[in-house]
Amino acid sequence: MAAIVVIGLCAFGYFENKKIEKKNMFNAVETSIKYDPYKCSPEYPLLISIKNGTNKTVHKVTLNISVFKSGYSENIADKVYSYFETDKITEKGEVSVMCYNIPKLKKLPLSYYLSVYKIEKSEVSFSDGTSIHMSDIRTWW
Repeated sequence: MAAIVVIGLCAFGYFENKKIEKKNMFNAVETSIKYDPYKCSPEYPLLISIKNGTNKTVHKVTLNISVFKSGYSENIADKVYSYFETDKITEKGEVSVMCYNIPKLKKLPLSYYLSVYKIEKSEVSFSDGTSIHMSDIRTWW
């Protein structure tokens, strides 16, 4: 019976360690967003950067953009139009910068400049064929 408990604890520790490794790898791919029609263009004013802090080459990142009216908590981005993927290859240590349009909004803000933009990764795929989804790194206890 004690051997089963030890095996169970070892298996639990192994899988928890793998989850921590995935979480560290996922978090090492950093994203940022800002409204900047000067560096980008009025048609594609969202400046998005992806910094690859891993030791692997990133092949694809799936992102979700949220838009908030300044001082409000409701995400006014239409969920259907707020997800996008970029297959811009980003080598280890490299930063990729791209410009995107504002997703379709449920309500118009008073000003795009005063709106708050947030970006969240939902999946990162690497050149070696591995990928990490946000659900892979969640802890339920």
